[in-house]
Amino acid sequence: MRTTQTRDRRDEGVARPARKFFRDPLRIAALLLLGFAGLFLFISALPYAQILRWARLATGGKNPLSPASYALLAPRVRFAAAFCALLASLAWFLAGAIRRLFRQTLNVSATFMRELPAAFRAWWAGQSIAERAVLGGILLLAAVLRVAYLAEPIRYDESLTYVGFGRRSIVHALASYPEPNNHIFHSLLLYICVRFFGSSLWVIRLPALVGGWLAVAATYALARKLYGSRVALLATALAASSAQMVLYSVNARGYSLIVLFTLLLFLLAVEIVERGQPAHWVLFSIVAIIGWWTVPVMVFGYASAVLWMFLCLARADGSGPRMRRWLAHCAVSAAAIGLGVVTVYLPPLVVNGYDALLRNPWVKPLDWACFRARLPLLPGKIDGALDGGLARPLAWLLLGCLGVSVWKHRQLGSRMNVSLFFPVVIASGALLLLQRQIPYIRVFLFMAPLYAVEVAAGMLWVWRQATLRAPSWRDGGALALALLAAATGAVETVSSKTIPANADLPQAREIAHRLVGQLRPGDALVGFGYQVCYYLLRQGQDCADPYAVRDPARVFTVVVDAEETNSAATEQPFEGGLYAAPSSFANLWRELRLNPQLYGSREKISSYQGISIYRSARARQLPDEVVSRP
Repeated sequence: MRTTQTRDRRDEGVARPARKFFRDPLRIAALLLLGFAGLFLFISALPYAQILRWARLATGGKNPLSPASYALLAPRVRFAAAFCALLASLAWFLAGAIRRLFRQTLNVSATFMRELPAAFRAWWAGQSIAERAVLGGILLLAAVLRVAYLAEPIRYDESLTYVGFGRRSIVHALASYPEPNNHIFHSLLLYICVRFFGSSLWVIRLPALVGGWLAVAATYALARKLYGSRVALLATALAASSAQMVLYSVNARGYSLIVLFTLLLFLLAVEIVERGQPAHWVLFSIVAIIGWWTVPVMVFGYASAVLWMFLCLARADGSGPRMRRWLAHCAVSAAAIGLGVVTVYLPPLVVNGYDALLRNPWVKPLDWACFRARLPLLPGKIDGALDGGLARPLAWLLLGCLGVSVWKHRQLGSRMNVSLFFPVVIASGALLLLQRQIPYIRVFLFMAPLYAVEVAAGMLWVWRQATLRAPSWRDGGALALALLAAATGAVETVSSKTIPANADLPQAREIAHRLVGQLRPGDALVGFGYQVCYYLLRQGQDCADPYAVRDPARVFTVVVDAEETNSAATEQPFEGGLYAAPSSFANLWRELRLNPQLYGSREKISSYQGISIYRSARARQLPDEVVSRP
C-alpha cells in the first residue's frame, strides 16, 4: 500500500511540471514557431510543381507563381525560417519577463476599463449643458460631412485596393504586396466588411470612415489632456471640418487609420512621460506595430511621438534617473516594434521580397540633385495636408495662431513642457532627408489633428487676451468660437469642392455600363481599368485584373481624349492616382507590358464626356499565357 502511494506521489510530481508547461502559452508559442521554422525549411526544398499546386489552392489563381518567382522564393523562405527560430528562442528564454510585462499590461488595461464608466460620468457631470451640446454638435457635423461624401465615384487607389485585395482571398490581403497600395491591416478590415456587408461603396469605405471619425474624437481626447476642455472643443471643430481629414475618411485607404494611431501614440506618450509604467510602453508598441502594418508611413507619427517624449523629459529631468529609465524602456520598445513589424510583414517579404517594401519607386531614395530639385514642392504639400480647402486668409490666420501657440507655450497651461510643433517638424524633416523623397500630401495627413490642437491653443490664448476686460464673455465666447470654426471649416470644405475634385474618373460608372456584355474571358481592360472594373463587377460582369493577363485576346483601352492628343503629356504620377490620367497608349501599354505589334489597329467603340474607349484585337494567334506579374 505504501509503495503504491509513493509511486502515485512520484507520478503526480512528474505530471505537475508537464501540466504547468502546457498551460504556458509562451512556451507553446515557442514550440509552434519552431514548427513553423521547420516547415519553412521543408518548403524551401520542395520542387516548383508542388509549390505551384499549393499556391493555386491558397489563392484560387490559375498560375499564381512563375518559375522566375519560384527561383527567388527559396532564400526568402529560409529567411522566414531563421526569423521564426529567432522569435522562438526569444519567447523561450524571455518567457518570464514577457509574462510579467503582459500581466502588468492586462492589469492596467483592466483597471482602465473598470474605471472608464465612472470617469466618463465624472467628465460628463463636469461639463455644462452648453459644452455637451457644442461637443455633440461638432461630432455630429464630423459624421454628417463624411457620410455626405460616401457616394463619391470610386478612385483609382480605392478600386485597386478592392479589386486586387479586398475581394480576393485572405492570402492576397495579408501576403500580396506588389506595390504599396496594399495597406495590409486596412485590407484585412476591408476583406471582413466585404464578406459581411457586400461590395457597395459605403462598405468599401467603412473602415476608413470609422477610423476618420474616431480620429476626430481622439483629437478631442488629446487636446483636453494637454490644454483643457475649451481648447479641446476648438481643436475638435478644426479637425472635424478639415477638408483633407474628410477626404481620407471617405477614401478606402489606410490613411485615416494612421491619423488615429498617431493620436493614440501621443495619448500614450503623455502617460509614459508622467508615469513611466512599462505597461504603457507595451500598449505604445502594439499601436505602433498595427500602424506600421497599415501603412509604413506610420514611421513619421512614431518618430514624432518618441522625439516629443524625449524633449519633454530632457527639459524636465536632463540626464537624471527618469531619462535613463525612459531610454532603456524606449530601446526595448523599439526592438519589440522592429520584431513585430517584421513579423506582420513576413508573408509579403516571402511572397514579394524586400524590394517591394523598401525599394519600390515610391520610397526608393532619389539622387541628391533630383531631391533638391523637388524640395520646393514640400511646403505646398504640407500646406495642402494642413490647410487644404481653406481660403488663403483663413489659412494664414491659422498659421498665425500656431505661431502664438509655439511662442506662448509656457503660458497656455499645457501639461507638457514642449509644444507638439517641434518634434513633428524635426522628426519629419530628418526622415525626409534620410529617405530623400518628397511624398504625397496624404503622407503628411497625420500632422492635421496635431496642427489643430496647437492652433486651437494659440487661438484660445488670443481670445482670452482679447477678453481680459470682459471676463463674462470669455467662456461663452470660447464655445461660440468653436462652433464658428466648425461651421466655417465645413463651408470651406464644401465650397472648395476638395473632395469631388479628387475624383480621377467620375465617368467610370457610365463607361462600365457601356462595356457590359462586351468583355470576354481573356480580354484586358487598361487605362482606368480598376475604377471601371469595380463598376463592372457591381453589374455582374467579370473583369480580369489588367496586371494579371499577358498577351490578351483583345485590349480595351480607356483614355482621356485631351491627354491622348497632347504630345507633351507627362509620364510622372500625380496626386489623383498613379495612372489616374494616362497620357497615351504608349505609356499604358508599356506599363502593362503589352506588345503593340501583336495587335491590329485600334477601333473607337464609345466616347463619353471626354473619355474614349478603344478596342484592339490580337492580330496573330499566340498560345494563351496567363501569369502573375512579379
